[in-house]
Amino acid sequence: MSEINDYLNAVIAGIQSHFGPRLSTVAPYRPDSLRTPAALVAIERMEQAGKAAADGRLPLGVSVAVHCILSHKTPNLQLALDSFATEVAVLAQNNYWELECVNDVPQQIGILPGELTPDIHGVDSRVVLWEQRILIGQGIYEFDTLIDEFHFTGPDGEETVIHV
Repeated sequence: MSEINDYLNAVIAGIQSHFGPRLSTVAPYRPDSLRTPAALVAIERMEQAGKAAADGRLPLGVSVAVHCILSHKTPNLQLALDSFATEVAVLAQNNYWELECVNDVPQQIGILPGELTPDIHGVDSRVVLWEQRILIGQGIYEFDTLIDEFHFTGPDGEETVIHV
């Protein structure tokens, strides 16, 4: 379904837009090349999140992991990682990523140590995690036009128009 790709791309674009030139790499997890500082985004898990929406779409709980990666040469590496990850968490907290299919703000935001270590890999990381509900599939209701006015006829036969 394109909603999953759209969601992943929107999260990547949102992080890139927020950090701008401060990040060398913003990409899906496992890029071909990695330059730090970097944010790598992965969808870790997807599962049904309740009954089908009123329009027939499947509500899907998506678990996201953003790997915030810095070089071991970064001054005050652990503090810098904590700051980087916290900034990503704050960015995510009320974000719908400008997508119609996103049904709720991120929930259960957390930050964990990454699996990389500066002495072995030359980089270290924090992982920002959250869950977000998105709606998947085509809705059963399609509207070609928006209703922007209502017409009422009163008991006296006079028509009233209300614009919305």
